[in-house]
Amino acid sequence: MSDAENRPAGKWQKVMKASAVSKGEMAGVSVGETELAVYNVDGKFFATDNICTHEFALLTDGTFEGAVVVCPYHQGKFGVRDGKVAAAPPCKDLRTFPARVTGDDVEVLLP
Repeated sequence: MSDAENRPAGKWQKVMKASAVSKGEMAGVSVGETELAVYNVDGKFFATDNICTHEFALLTDGTFEGAVVVCPYHQGKFGVRDGKVAAAPPCKDLRTFPARVTGDDVEVLLP
C-alpha cells in the first residue's frame, strides 16, 4: 500500500488556538455542522464529537477528569483518546477525530 492509501481521508482544519486549552481542560467548537470537543491531556490534544451518544447534551458542559469526559445529564463517561464508553448509561462510543498542533493552532482531521 502507498502512503496515500494509509492516510486517513479528510481535511485538516484549524479549530482553535492550543494556548486556549490548558492541560487538563476541554473546549467546544463548531466546525460547520459538526460539534467538536477538544481535550488537552498532559499537552497532547484529542478531539471527539461534543454530543453525548445517550441523550442530546454537550459534553463540554460536563466535567473532564484525567482522560475521561463525564456527560452533564446522566454522568455517562467516555475515554477521550478512543471515544469508548467508560461508564453507562451510554452504550455507543463517541466518534473521534485525529488532532495535532501546528504552531499554536489545534488542527482536527475532519471528513
